[in-house]
Amino acid sequence: GHLSRADTPEPVERTAVTEEFAAFTEGHASVLGLVGPPGSGRTTQLAALAARRHRGPAPAPTLWLRGADLADTDASVADAARRALARAARIVTTSSDTVPADLGDLTPERLARLSRAAGRPLFLLLDGPEEMPPVLAHRLAEWTQGTAQWLAETGARLVVACRAEYWEGAGFPEELLHGESRWHLPPCVHVGDLTEDEARRARARYALPDGTLAASDARHPLTLRLLSEVSAALPDAPPGPVDRDQVFEAHLDLMCLRIAVRLATPSGLRGTAVRRLAAKVSGQVHEAARRSLGPGQGELDRASFEAVFPWGRAPKRLGGTGWASAVLAEGLLVPAGSGYRFAHEEFADWIQGTHLDLDEALRALVHRRTGRQHPLPVPHHRVGPVVQALLLVARQHGTPQLAYRLEELLHALDADPHSWWAARLLTETLLRVPDATPYTDVLRQLADRLVAGRNRREPVPGRVRARLLERAAAP
Repeated sequence: GHLSRADTPEPVERTAVTEEFAAFTEGHASVLGLVGPPGSGRTTQLAALAARRHRGPAPAPTLWLRGADLADTDASVADAARRALARAARIVTTSSDTVPADLGDLTPERLARLSRAAGRPLFLLLDGPEEMPPVLAHRLAEWTQGTAQWLAETGARLVVACRAEYWEGAGFPEELLHGESRWHLPPCVHVGDLTEDEARRARARYALPDGTLAASDARHPLTLRLLSEVSAALPDAPPGPVDRDQVFEAHLDLMCLRIAVRLATPSGLRGTAVRRLAAKVSGQVHEAARRSLGPGQGELDRASFEAVFPWGRAPKRLGGTGWASAVLAEGLLVPAGSGYRFAHEEFADWIQGTHLDLDEALRALVHRRTGRQHPLPVPHHRVGPVVQALLLVARQHGTPQLAYRLEELLHALDADPHSWWAARLLTETLLRVPDATPYTDVLRQLADRLVAGRNRREPVPGRVRARLLERAAAP
């Protein structure tokens, strides 16, 4: 997730989420999982929570962390909180002459203790825990146990905004959790598309006429927001309806043009020269996406980022100076720990999916389940680019080709009913297709297998069954 540009209208209030946050604040649970797919507004809801706590009649302490702030050796979330407080203290002491050089004991333990004594518990907001380093992710159970113990000792509260793939394996004791179970996930608060009323108010706030977006995307928070930015920059664009993929394409074009304008300004380039430069920017952005598919959590390490977007004078084939500064200033990529990531997680999945070798990915994740395994397996939240690559098959080669791919996944699930990747890729792709009609045979076969397996009392992936029912109920 990424917070809005300064000129973006305020997002609409998500009433159900706000009420859950209020109940969590007044209740006794220690952990709230705000769980939803990329683009559903998790980061936006965390920001709204932080703002309410700050602006309330009795301001309450809130500390924002991202998964990239965690370190390999962390024993609990307290270690990241301690580093964040130390950074904040350094910034405060160097930016003001009126603040003592020594702020005293600013440990998270003391802050939590003082907050609890005042009746306003410290909230730690952890956004995107999927970004944690691979080594730490490999010992997630140990980190979660340490975090749960620290929360119990200090009285602090933790809000985790994450994908379902993270939450299903996070491992917090259920007695600590706020919310309800859904899709066989541990208790959590689900965030997805806007309600009809929220979407109507959002479109009005973004000055988007009804019918601008395809019905399947008309309530999707990120799509609405990005389309509003594109529409504001290109008011004469032809009317819709457009779908999510078209909005992402337009967003990419707009960002590349804005970056090119920044690069062109010092040398006075205009018109066609700027458009040629924007095409070069687009090429580098795609190269960044391709490199993001390497080992890790979907980010670019510092060396790769600087190779693609130089800080100083760029190679002659690119031209200009300060590519890195221009990219960061426009917010297409943002710092993440010691590296960089695309600002919007769903957009990152989408553009990375265009560069994924789908055959090799499916062989590694689904069809080749024996033999030597990598010591750090592909994290489940990296399912996003693979789903996007599958959806791209239909757009580029037609729905019969995607139906064939889905049948292959169905056969893989027959061979191994416990295959997480086969089950998740199958269900998530079916949920994302704009029209399920070309895949009714796949849906029928899947339903038949689920019924037959249940009759034989064979294990059926609970999330497959629940998500299949959701697809069946969708328009």
